[in-house]
Amino acid sequence: MVSHSRRTLCSFISERVPPEQPREPEQCELVIYYLQGGGYKTGRPATPLDSFLRVAEIAAEIAVFALNYSLAPEAKWPTQINQAVAGYRYLLENMKLDPARISVQGDSAGGHMVLSCYSALVGSTLPKPIGGAFMVSP
Repeated sequence: MVSHSRRTLCSFISERVPPEQPREPEQCELVIYYLQGGGYKTGRPATPLDSFLRVAEIAAEIAVFALNYSLAPEAKWPTQINQAVAGYRYLLENMKLDPARISVQGDSAGGHMVLSCYSALVGSTLPKPIGGAFMVSP
């Protein structure tokens, strides 16, 4: 369920990094772990791509990982939260990313997922994402 591209947004639009020299996520200053909105039943991870491109253009070199979580009504709650935690675990264990550089972000239902993901991590042995949390209309 977790998919990613080794080429990051920072490699395509950052003025400091030409497109022909893409950066790996672990080389980027910030890794955004994005959880899309859509009421848990609609939406696509690439919906806010314009916003991410603008952030990358004016800010640090970033990588964006967007979780393509299972949608309702086929997937019942808390499947999506379990998938969000599994996606975060993937970033830590498989991608070997520093939790200090991971920012968990989401809009609408994705904002709610950010809060729920942080809550689920409270009793977990996983290091907490301390790169920040950003929620729009959770």
